[in-house]
Amino acid sequence: MKAVEQFIKAMESNDLKFSHQVLDEDGHKKEYVRTSFSGHNFTGLSFHILFDEEGSNSAQLICNEICKFSEPKNLLMLQTVNALNAKYRWVTFFVAEGGVVNANMSLAYTDDSSEQLLLRGLEQFVRVIDVAYPILMKALYA
Repeated sequence: MKAVEQFIKAMESNDLKFSHQVLDEDGHKKEYVRTSFSGHNFTGLSFHILFDEEGSNSAQLICNEICKFSEPKNLLMLQTVNALNAKYRWVTFFVAEGGVVNANMSLAYTDDSSEQLLLRGLEQFVRVIDVAYPILMKALYA
């Protein structure tokens, strides 16, 4: 069974809502799972799991638009993101064009461990963003 299929089964068995799509990027098909979570410090952020080609045993977890900010806050948000990256080395926060903070995390797994590692990785990713969210908000409204 493919890793994405194992992950979908795990999501279903944990009663987690999600959507699944197949993307075609220049002839290379990639599978993509989208879900939403709320944490203690944020509500309703979308999380995307983009599976690399089958056999690569890797996936990227993405959370876009954790927060938005105006140009005058750019330096402060860059400094905040850099501090978060120093503390949470498995998750990379970055400032994208248009004043948006995003985060991503890459995961490697084996065929035998994909379900457990992907679920645990997603849980950790959400947990880190939940802890980082008030730090980002403090910088945003400082």
